[in-house]
Amino acid sequence: METIINVDDVSFSYGTQTEQALSHISLSVNKGDFIGIIGPSGAGKSTLAACLSGAVPHHYTGTFFGSVMVDGHDTCEVSLTDVSQIVGSVLQDIDTQMVASVVEDEMLFGLENFGVPHDQIEQRVSETLETVGISDLRDREIATLSGGQKQKVAIAAILAMRPRVLVLDEPTAALDPASSTLFSRPCVRPTVHSASPSSSLSKRSPCFRSTATACSCSIMAKSRCRASHTRSSRIPTSSVPSASTALASRVSSIASKPMAW
Repeated sequence: METIINVDDVSFSYGTQTEQALSHISLSVNKGDFIGIIGPSGAGKSTLAACLSGAVPHHYTGTFFGSVMVDGHDTCEVSLTDVSQIVGSVLQDIDTQMVASVVEDEMLFGLENFGVPHDQIEQRVSETLETVGISDLRDREIATLSGGQKQKVAIAAILAMRPRVLVLDEPTAALDPASSTLFSRPCVRPTVHSASPSSSLSKRSPCFRSTATACSCSIMAKSRCRASHTRSSRIPTSSVPSASTALASRVSSIASKPMAW
């Protein structure tokens, strides 16, 4: 089976901290995999999700060892915008990634900024809203939505982009049991990417071995897994603001405040 994500002996510490948020993590994910990662608060799940989305090392300051390959691209060697076209992610704190005041505008933001043909946009928006079950919220102001509704909007906005990998941090935290079944639907749990992405990683499952491809996947990262080998690569990272920061942070779900890992 083709591998879409490969994490090789990754360790990361934020800022000037000596304690590592991630310590020697290695894993591989194949296209079509649906994975969950579990662990206590502070285990490093959100940090691992940030590594997969490119937020680490491009956005968060710290020291990074090892490598993360996404669909053959080293996240340290390509831009955050490039990574965001492959990996779509939803943050644990939904409010930090909302960029518009109305649901429809939130859906359109990524599609228009990534140059999706105008004749495809309406269909993508309508179909995704229907898939997530929030077609009736299209004209609503985001400020009037409940936490669960906002979470669905964030997921829908990412699905509409059709990333190959979908990384979700606590995707069902604000959802009721019925709404949580959304992630069991074929159109949301991509295989080779039936609906959008191709692999999914979610934050709650014992260990982590899966991948994504062409549909939308969820990656809930939250456990401290350890690997047996190490690498000598060391990459000091820092915040990298640019003209594409707003778009990358929206599409890749990168928060502009400290990661709650």
